[in-house]
Amino acid sequence: MKKILFVLTLVSLVLGASQYQRGGRKRNMDIVDRFVIASFSESYSPDSIRVVAFVEIPYGIIQFIKKGDQFEASYEASLSMVEKKGKQINRKIWKETITLDSYEETKSKRRNIKHYTTFIIPKGDFILNGELLDLDTRKKGRKTQKISNKYSNKPSLLPSVLLLPFPGDWGFKQDFIPTLGKRIKPMDQDFNLLVSGFIKKGPYRIKVSIVNGGEITEISSQEYQNDGSGHFSEYIPIPIEQITKLKYDIDIELFQNNRTVKSQSTLTLSRAGISKKVTDIEFALKQMKYILSNEERKTLRKSSKSEWEELFLTFWESRDPDTTTINNELMEEYYKRVEYTIEHFESWQPGWRTDMGMIYILFGPPNEIQRYNSNYTQVRQIWQYYRVNKTFSFIDENGFGDYRLETPFISSGF
Repeated sequence: MKKILFVLTLVSLVLGASQYQRGGRKRNMDIVDRFVIASFSESYSPDSIRVVAFVEIPYGIIQFIKKGDQFEASYEASLSMVEKKGKQINRKIWKETITLDSYEETKSKRRNIKHYTTFIIPKGDFILNGELLDLDTRKKGRKTQKISNKYSNKPSLLPSVLLLPFPGDWGFKQDFIPTLGKRIKPMDQDFNLLVSGFIKKGPYRIKVSIVNGGEITEISSQEYQNDGSGHFSEYIPIPIEQITKLKYDIDIELFQNNRTVKSQSTLTLSRAGISKKVTDIEFALKQMKYILSNEERKTLRKSSKSEWEELFLTFWESRDPDTTTINNELMEEYYKRVEYTIEHFESWQPGWRTDMGMIYILFGPPNEIQRYNSNYTQVRQIWQYYRVNKTFSFIDENGFGDYRLETPFISSGF
C-alpha cells in the first residue's frame, strides 16, 4: 500500500508546477542565452593546434514571425578567439534567416542550425567567445569557453574527438560530425575517434579500449611511423557492434620511447525507456535506495555489473504508470527531483543522500515552508504537504546547513 501511495504521489506531481523547483538562475536566464558553443582540437604543427569551434542554435530560442503560410526568424551569430590578455585573434560572423513551414517546428528545442569555423592557436591560454543576436527582438546572448594549449612534453595527447556519421563537411573527416559524446542516438554505422598529439621522431603506438563497468574491450593497437613533423592525427574506427550499453569510457594510450601517455573520454548513448537525466547506471541504481524493495536489493547485490543496466530497466518497468507511452513518466520525475537535490541540498554529503533530499525525492516540492531560529545556532524548517497531509520538521543544529529530520522517516517499502 505504501508503494502504491508513493507512486500515486510522485506521478500526481509530474503535471504540477512549483516555484520552489523552478527557482534559481535558470528561471532568470533569457531564452536567447540557451544556444550552445563547443570546440574540438587537433595538433596542427609542433607548437600549435587547430580548434574547430561550433555554435548550435535551437529553433525554439529565436523569434519566428508569420509571413504568409510560413514562419521566418533572423539572427546574427559569431565566434571569436581571444588571447588571455584580450587581444582578438580572429572572428567569424553569420547572418541568417530561417524559413519554416509549420508553427510546431518554430518551438522545437531539438531541431537546430549549426555553424562552425576554424582557429589556429599557438601555445598559451585563450577564450572562445560566442554571441547570438535575435534580429527581431534585439535580445543578445553570450557564451565563453576557456581553451588551453600548453602541450610541451613529447609524447603528449590532446583530448580525443568522437566523430559520428553525418553528411557534410564539419571540419574533420568528410561526412563525420564531432560530438561531445553525451546522449548519442544509436547508430547503424561505425564511429570514428580522432586521436592527435605531439611526438618525437620515430615509431609510436596508439592503443584504444572501451570500458563498461569492469569489462574492457580493446578496439585498436597499431604502430605508426613519424618522419619528424612533431605531431600526429589518426582516425580510428570504433565498430558499432561493440557499443551496446548506455555508457562507456574510451581509454587512449600513446607509447613512444618507453614512455606512456594516457587520456580518457566518455560516450553516453540514449536508450528508449531510460531518462535523459540518467548517464551512469551504477549511480542511478544507488539513487533508487528510497524505493527499492528488500527483494530487489538482494537481487542487485547478487548481480554483476554487466547485468545492472537490464536490472535497472526491469526495476523501472514494474513502476511504469503508463506502458502505452515511450517514456516512463515516474522515472523522469524521480531523477528530475534527484537532480534538484544535488543542486540545492548538498551539505556533508551529496544532496540526494540528505534527509531533505530524501523527502524531496519522495514527495516533491512542499506546498509551504516555515523557517524558525530556535536559538543562536539551531535553525528549523518545517515542510507542509497539504495534498498528502504530511508535515516534516528539519533541524540544523550547528548552523552549517546540515538539516536532519526531527523524527526519522522510516518506511519498510522504501
